[in-house]
Amino acid sequence: MRRLKVAIIGNGIAGFSAASALRSLDRESEITMFSREVTPLYSPCALPDYIAGEIPRDRLFVKSERDYEMLGIRTRFEREVRKIDGPNRELILDGGERFPFDRLIIATGSEAILLGEMKRGVFKLKTLRDAEAILDHQGKKAVVVGTGAIGIEIGIALRHRGYEVVFLEMLDHILPLGLDQKAADKVKTILSAQGIEVFCGERAEKVLGEERVDGLITDKRQIACDTLILAVGMKPNVALAKEAGVSL
Repeated sequence: MRRLKVAIIGNGIAGFSAASALRSLDRESEITMFSREVTPLYSPCALPDYIAGEIPRDRLFVKSERDYEMLGIRTRFEREVRKIDGPNRELILDGGERFPFDRLIIATGSEAILLGEMKRGVFKLKTLRDAEAILDHQGKKAVVVGTGAIGIEIGIALRHRGYEVVFLEMLDHILPLGLDQKAADKVKTILSAQGIEVFCGERAEKVLGEERVDGLITDKRQIACDTLILAVGMKPNVALAKEAGVSL
């Protein structure tokens, strides 16, 4: 009897949990996981701590390659699925390779919302690659657009690394989804005491610079910077599923 071929797109916690749960119920199926990432599962929540220098790189990882081997999960890291060919039950990978499947789990997670062109010095923080690009950049003054949890944490991490940091929030106070005005004002006072500027009720309008960022124009001012962090939120990464006709 032919073993069932199960393909999983995505190596985040959802993809790994799905693979682990499937293996606990079925010891025979072939499980293959595809990911653009080059490493085993890690914690994105710890990336600001890594940037701040508070934890070493190896402490980011919550699974090792051995964990995949013990579960019988075949990994195809650093391979991007470009298209899902539903009628033929095949994945089309970068380079044109086709991979047949009997069952498919799409666990592609979310992606950062971007604002315009990604010039040199403009970053998001979603993956380990993003964090390492920020560390390699070695700028001096950063503007962080968005003051949700990710924005606040990356701004503090950069301040720990010696950056001048400015927060920009288009709503009337920071951490708007988690705090009311009174609590947000207390956090703002703490940030200010650490030398971090906070501008609320202000919208980013234009990134300055040709190939490399050298400033940001808002609806109220112009801010010079050599680093721009976009932390305005996440959106579901559903492009593959949508193109394949999957109901969303």
